[in-house]
Amino acid sequence: MEESLLSLKLKYNLIQDMFQQRAEITYGQLLEYSEYRTTLETALNLSKDQINIMEEYEKPLQYTLIKVFIRIKRNAILAILDMGACMSVVIKPLAVALGLKWKPSIRNDVIVVDGKPQAAIGVVDGIPVVIAKAQTFIPLQVINLALKILLLGTDWLDKYKADVLSSIRKLRFISQGKTIEVDVVNTKDQTVKETTSSNLCAL
Repeated sequence: MEESLLSLKLKYNLIQDMFQQRAEITYGQLLEYSEYRTTLETALNLSKDQINIMEEYEKPLQYTLIKVFIRIKRNAILAILDMGACMSVVIKPLAVALGLKWKPSIRNDVIVVDGKPQAAIGVVDGIPVVIAKAQTFIPLQVINLALKILLLGTDWLDKYKADVLSSIRKLRFISQGKTIEVDVVNTKDQTVKETTSSNLCAL
């Protein structure tokens, strides 16, 4: 009687197959085992030069602010176009200098240019923000900081279907059915300088 072909097949080694399978483990789990903890500590013992390189990557990124000239109550201002802010903001010192009146606000999650959440002390409604010859309207949350800045956030950008064209330094938006393009200004300066004339300019 001939031997069955099945009997010639190697037996399946379950244990060997298990050890050949890929598995995932966290660094925390590895550190629970002394032999692996020593290896990791040795690997992570970086030289002074390597640590300096890491510290350099941890420094805050320097970014260029994009600003556009606007007018509020005949005052020329360089407003910051902030695509990271969900609401448009005016800082209290600038609101006072412009003679703006505000009503109480219940917002407490406004994000301003320094990246920290600040509670709004009020909101300015119904004041036209003029860009070129177009009158636009958006509530301005009033924040109590020492700076004199005004941010146009994504609420304004979305309402007026605005696009920042960085390659040609233009702001394009739609107002009353018309497409409008104006120049933008790239600058790292976040302050507003006092002027002796009747206009306030953020320079």
